[in-house]
Amino acid sequence: MMSKSALACLAAIVVLGAAAPVAAQTAPQVPAAAQGAEQQAKVALVRRYFDAIQFDKLMNVMMESMMASMMENGRIPEDKIPVLREAALEAFGNVLPQMVEANIEIYAEAFTLEELEQLVAFYESPVGRSLMAKTVVLSRQSGEMIQRFQPVMQEEMRRQLCARIECPAAPPVVVAPSAGARAKP
Repeated sequence: MMSKSALACLAAIVVLGAAAPVAAQTAPQVPAAAQGAEQQAKVALVRRYFDAIQFDKLMNVMMESMMASMMENGRIPEDKIPVLREAALEAFGNVLPQMVEANIEIYAEAFTLEELEQLVAFYESPVGRSLMAKTVVLSRQSGEMIQRFQPVMQEEMRRQLCARIECPAAPPVVVAPSAGARAKP
């Protein structure tokens, strides 16, 4: 049986899909030259937005988090980890500019010119810059927290599955305290 949220999503897709041809027929026609100028302005704003949010740093944090998770699984010999890490980071660095360009196009299509102007204004403001500086640090900490909770999540998934089908019993999993956590007396 389909969940209520899945049904709501399906209904939204049907409604939006049906409305799209009508919107396309009723939308005012904008000359191609104006569309080109607006698209160029949007691309320029997305570039400023990506600079302001430190998009490349966020992508690097995400990559480092994924790499840490891959390397902790014990399947990679200890002596090969530095070589794998170096190769993966170099490959990612080589592909990142292409990913950025592809994302610029996606964002330019997704947001209006006005939305991009407001995003850039916020993220270039002192509060926006502070938010992004903290986001990079918080992303690393969140990645570490996710790794810490991974065994708990796996156990909870097993428990949920076993509530639905017959499974052998497994020992409980305990979360390791974070590096900054102190034990209570």
